[in-house]
Amino acid sequence: MNKLENTTIKPVEQLRLSCLVADCQQNILTITLNRPKVLNAIDLEMAEQFLKSLLAAAKNPAIRAIVLTGAGRAFCAGGDLKFAHQVNPETPGDSFLGSFCQRKSR
Repeated sequence: MNKLENTTIKPVEQLRLSCLVADCQQNILTITLNRPKVLNAIDLEMAEQFLKSLLAAAKNPAIRAIVLTGAGRAFCAGGDLKFAHQVNPETPGDSFLGSFCQRKSR
C-alpha cells in the first residue's frame, strides 16, 4: 500500500511534468530532471516545477528523504544559457536568476 495516497504528493503517474519526473517509493522521493537533450539544463519552467515539488515534499511528513537525479547522460549542465540569452541578451546570467526571483516574490 502506498503511504502517500492521501497526502499532498500525488501518485507517480500524476507527477510526470514536462521537465521533472517524481517517484515516491518507501518514503523516498526521487526527483529526476528530465531535459536530457540539453543535459538537463535548468530553465525557468524546470526551476518552478522543482520548487513546487520540494515545497509539496516539505509539507508531507511521510517523505523521509529526497534523491535528485538527471535523465540521460548528464545530471545537470547548470542554467540553460540559451534560455537566459533569449530573456536578456545584454546580461544573460543576471536574467535567469532575476526572472525566477521576480516570479516567486509576486
